[in-house]
Amino acid sequence: MRVLGFMYFLIIANYQSFSATSIHIPRSQSTLIATKNNKQHKYYIGTHLSIRYNENSQKLSGQLYDVSNDSVIIKINSKSAEFKSIAINDISSVSVLHKKGRKNWVVFTSLLFILMILGLVLYNKGLLISVPVLVLPVVSLYTFLPFLCINFMSDLFSKKSIHKGWAFKSRSFK
Repeated sequence: MRVLGFMYFLIIANYQSFSATSIHIPRSQSTLIATKNNKQHKYYIGTHLSIRYNENSQKLSGQLYDVSNDSVIIKINSKSAEFKSIAINDISSVSVLHKKGRKNWVVFTSLLFILMILGLVLYNKGLLISVPVLVLPVVSLYTFLPFLCINFMSDLFSKKSIHKGWAFKSRSFK
């Protein structure tokens, strides 16, 4: 019983230490924020973004690496250490790239089409093995292609632009 009472005391003591003055906000909470009227969309560090900036609409795709009060730093290529800093006032549009959902999608769809063609060839020869070889890729394509289409369309629908009334600002905790 004493152990449970001591554990309860520790929980209460820890709860009291979470006052507004003692909360440490980690660096990863720095965000790029798009606002329109009372709507707000946040882009956290690590998000894959496509950004258009400047008057001549230069386009840059990469991962949001850092956010300061007046600029954002984009990691252009995940394999090399190439970075680009963009002033927040220069940003004209931002859209999220849903790269994790379509990783290796070309290889996967090619494999499904090859299996479907192989299944049709085996079906024309009258072999019994052709049914599972044909059904598996056809069912997979009917489920994967809509997912892939929605994934690409979500990139288009997630676009926030200053021409559509969105304004960009940042919140940096350093």
